[in-house]
Amino acid sequence: MARGLPDVQRAWESVLVTQDSGDGLADTTGRWRPTATEVVAQRVRDLRTRHGWTAEQLADECAKAGAEQLNRSVLANLESGRRKFVTLDEVIALAYVLDVAPVHLLVPTSEVVDHRKFGRVLVDGYRLTDKLSADSLQRARAWIKGEAALPGVDRRMYDAERPEGDPHPPNAADVIAYLQALNAPTDEA
Repeated sequence: MARGLPDVQRAWESVLVTQDSGDGLADTTGRWRPTATEVVAQRVRDLRTRHGWTAEQLADECAKAGAEQLNRSVLANLESGRRKFVTLDEVIALAYVLDVAPVHLLVPTSEVVDHRKFGRVLVDGYRLTDKLSADSLQRARAWIKGEAALPGVDRRMYDAERPEGDPHPPNAADVIAYLQALNAPTDEA
């Protein structure tokens, strides 16, 4: 049965945000609601610096891994925000070269980051599209990792697409049953 627009809208109430100024800052209080590309750019810059590499050195490492398209110019444009997109293939290559899981390039690992343009900012959610945002980094990370559906997603479809053998995260009833079993009296008394 198809859901109507009001049902979908209600499901997204907790994650809808208004259109921001286009630079990810939802207001002037130092809160940043980034897109995936903005996060990747910030994380690449942070991780490249942590490795002690220049953009040229990162480009050389990318070329060694078979991602020659990630040259110094492309990386510099990505990090500076001049490049407004990053492909999934590039995210995978960058994650490999920078020694992190792809999810750690896609979602900030901290709620406070040193932004290249805005300085120290609080990461206030995660923009999925121009109209939809996850209200927290934890929710965005869990969704990207396949651990939890976002509000508004058809749970039956979401769960049906989980590969066989992929661990299914416990639901509240499973957790309650487990805790009750732990606290149950034993016959050893």
